[in-house]
Amino acid sequence: MRSPLSALVLLAPVALAGCGLPLVCAKDPHDWYDQDNATYTLLNARFDSQKGNFDFDPIGKANTRRKGSYNLNTGDLAWVDSFDDGYWLTERKAEGYGTIYDNGNLDLLVKVTWTDVLDATWAQLLRIERTRCDASVTRYAFDPDWTVDHAPAANGETGYWAEELRSDTKVTQYGEVVSGGVTTVHEVTCTQSVQRKDSWDYDGGVATGTRTDKYDGTGSGDWAQYAENAGGSFDYLGDDEYYFDGSWLRSYGIYTAGTNVLRGQVDLLYQYDGSASGTFVGYNSGNPTYTCDVTVTASGNCSETCDDGSRHYC
Repeated sequence: MRSPLSALVLLAPVALAGCGLPLVCAKDPHDWYDQDNATYTLLNARFDSQKGNFDFDPIGKANTRRKGSYNLNTGDLAWVDSFDDGYWLTERKAEGYGTIYDNGNLDLLVKVTWTDVLDATWAQLLRIERTRCDASVTRYAFDPDWTVDHAPAANGETGYWAEELRSDTKVTQYGEVVSGGVTTVHEVTCTQSVQRKDSWDYDGGVATGTRTDKYDGTGSGDWAQYAENAGGSFDYLGDDEYYFDGSWLRSYGIYTAGTNVLRGQVDLLYQYDGSASGTFVGYNSGNPTYTCDVTVTASGNCSETCDDGSRHYC
């Protein structure tokens, strides 16, 4: 059995109530709300005596059960999440090791694996460190078949760095995702009332947006892509609605670059498998001039029927 990453005082179950050694930060870390982070589990779970077992219902409708254990002697950590029927995820597993200190500091390495209703599986490796009032989370793209001891840096196209600042009501993460040489900057907030609110900026203003996920499994978002930053001829301004089953409604307007002249309106309802159906309405001088019924298959093939007999969207 491996040893913890560090060798100071391990968290005792009583510390979950805020007892134990004096906290190294004036902000109490024991009630953080970021459920996807191992911190939430270790600081909120009700442990079974000294055995380190836990079994509880996380906040919200979708995630119905989290069952696992944290070995207080070796630092080994594992849990399995169950989800409500009809949700787009079917299971989430976490396994790893590390140390959580009685004073609020953390040092953890955790592999998280998701499985969805299409039986697709993907994973991330999280390195979570918290010292005093600051914390960092590094996220690496991770093969689900790898073990937690694999070094992912050489194969991780996606990396994430963040600082987390605890206040009385929220956790805020500031970070960057790097994929294909393009950087997206994020500011993510987790609170008691909002599971996750992510404000993002893609490639230095090429596209920006906000996505808010609620504890009931639904969400919403808004986004924009401007021609002056993307090298195109049109600006795109849109809104999204996310549903419990993983489907989402995407609505956006297409504008002549740098103006408020509407050229087209798209409304598509996507299913979780990527298929979609909806309409595209073309505008001329601010007036709708034609309508197309649009269908997209799960493989991405697009077809349309337009009332003027032409093709416009696909």
